[in-house]
Amino acid sequence: MAFHLMTQKRLSNYLKLFNDWDEQLKNYIRHAEDCIVKRRVGFKWERKTNVTLIGDAVHVMSPFVGEGVNMAMYNALNLA
Repeated sequence: MAFHLMTQKRLSNYLKLFNDWDEQLKNYIRHAEDCIVKRRVGFKWERKTNVTLIGDAVHVMSPFVGEGVNMAMYNALNLA
């Protein structure tokens, strides 16, 4: 199972939370990786020349907020 790092209790809690969801959608929970977002607020990236991160790849936010594309466009504007 993909939840080898996730405790069975946490998996069970997630499945209870989404109990009334379609079975196919609950399968996403069952097969998701251990943790979706591990970035800490204030996380500092190691600087690398010729590498630019934009959008969800660099901004600390939940991927469920729907801001990734907006942040990517804003970052691209700043780079232009």
